[in-house]
Amino acid sequence: MPRKIESAILIIFLISCTRTSFSVLYDTCCGTPSGDIYVVRKEKTSIQEYNVFGGYYESNYSRSPATRTSLMRMDTIGGKEEVAIVYPQEILWSRLEDLNISSNKEFYSFSYRETLYLLSFQDTSCHAIVDSATNPFFFPDGESLLFERGTGIYVYRIRDGTSSEFLDSASFPSIDSAGKYLCFMRDTFSIVMDLETGVEVFKDTSIHYPRISPDGSKVIGLRFSGELAIFDRTTGNLITQINLIGASALCPSRPSFVGNDMVVYRGYSAGSILKAIYLLNLNNKHTHILAKEFVTFN
Repeated sequence: MPRKIESAILIIFLISCTRTSFSVLYDTCCGTPSGDIYVVRKEKTSIQEYNVFGGYYESNYSRSPATRTSLMRMDTIGGKEEVAIVYPQEILWSRLEDLNISSNKEFYSFSYRETLYLLSFQDTSCHAIVDSATNPFFFPDGESLLFERGTGIYVYRIRDGTSSEFLDSASFPSIDSAGKYLCFMRDTFSIVMDLETGVEVFKDTSIHYPRISPDGSKVIGLRFSGELAIFDRTTGNLITQINLIGASALCPSRPSFVGNDMVVYRGYSAGSILKAIYLLNLNNKHTHILAKEFVTFN
């Protein structure tokens, strides 16, 4: 067979070559005051075609949401996963953000394309409750939900389905387990307010994405350098700061408290574009990986 014909056949083969990939990905994660960790896990099977000029790429006809999406409960020791909810095939989320769990574990909430959803642990039904809203955070009683919308923080009352403005010119809310302190951002300030008196009891300009610990004693936040700063809420003093492994501006981690002394976040796996779920112990500054994303090919 002439060499030119052989080369042409080889090029046609390379262009038409396909492979199947199976991937496990994690969209978002959060901790709870009781020490639980929840993650949204996606499983996806897709067909990739080979282009001699660009390598493998996902075919247009296979660019689809996950084939299975689950809410997983994860332990803090070895990252063992336990299925909490498996969503029906018609609810195949992608790019979920801002997961938050009510303290009574009756409800959970997240944002999807800047729409706030409220879901129950009793079934897989989901309800879009507010448009153009992000960053949900449950009140300790589990009966209402703070969220960010526009330039303010609003409260959504679950039982009657109504919402109203809670605090203007504020964003990224969190609240301690006693419901005494509200943590939020206003302009460049991270603030903690005593809800009984309205007095600001903590204020700092060096961090963003602040969170208050369940017992109200600590405030954490990210520095623009990627470090996690931990403050004493009562004195305002910096306790320590820790480099977050895998954290990047391209993968905002938004750390979440697990109990009062641990923090869970999502970041890059070392030397990879895939992500991992990390658990950081604030006492000994030890970080370990609970779970890693992966892709396999057939």
